[in-house]
Amino acid sequence: MLKALAEPFHIENHALHISGSIGLSLYPTDGEDEHTLMRNADAAMYHAKEKGRSNCQFFSADADTI
Repeated sequence: MLKALAEPFHIENHALHISGSIGLSLYPTDGEDEHTLMRNADAAMYHAKEKGRSNCQFFSADADTI
């Protein structure tokens, strides 16, 4: 996904450059219901954003290892 986002999107005469931050949580390790999995993926996404553009991070209960 990040590699695909790194390519510019061309609309008419404009090249748009975007980036993404991805947070991942795994079932059942990081949660057993969709609410918990989404909350933990969201937390991992914010850690990815802190690391800079175009990052992907897995959730970890120990914030020091995210």
